[in-house]
Amino acid sequence: MKQKFFGNDEKIRKQQLELVSMLNRWYQVKEDLLFAFEKCSESTIGEPTKSLIKDFIVRIRGGLNIERALELFSESYNNQQFRNFATQIRFNLKYRGNTGELLDNLETQLSKIDEEWTRRKIESSKDRFYLYGIFILSPIIAVIVFSANASARELFFGRPISFILCIFALLFYFMGILIYYISSKDN
Repeated sequence: MKQKFFGNDEKIRKQQLELVSMLNRWYQVKEDLLFAFEKCSESTIGEPTKSLIKDFIVRIRGGLNIERALELFSESYNNQQFRNFATQIRFNLKYRGNTGELLDNLETQLSKIDEEWTRRKIESSKDRFYLYGIFILSPIIAVIVFSANASARELFFGRPISFILCIFALLFYFMGILIYYISSKDN
């Protein structure tokens, strides 16, 4: 059964990363791929991935060859990256590769892809606009609140400990601006 999940690329990508990460951890516990898939099916991984894993396990327990079950598993998503993942596992088993190393490499690769997607998402102009707005409006709102409200002024500047906390908040604020500036400058 081939299921199509259009518009859920981010969800599929996140679930795939979660799946590979869990498979890698459970495979390290016991070098048995079916055991790792069974443990993943018992986890909190989201739908539709969880039901596809359960279908995969049922097929294998029903006597289907693991290669054919992985082929059907790879066709379950309308996502090329997911199909590549399942095909890599299938070839690794067929040609007796190092499954643990493959899972480690897949996890690293998928983590990098996820980080790149996240970076690109933040880089969009709309997100930058909101971020600049927050950077600009935060001190303006703080000045307005402190000048208009005596109890707020007393709370943040009246005691030595609260003044120290205020200084830390300012340091973190400027560090956030600096980190954003450096990270956006590198790209």
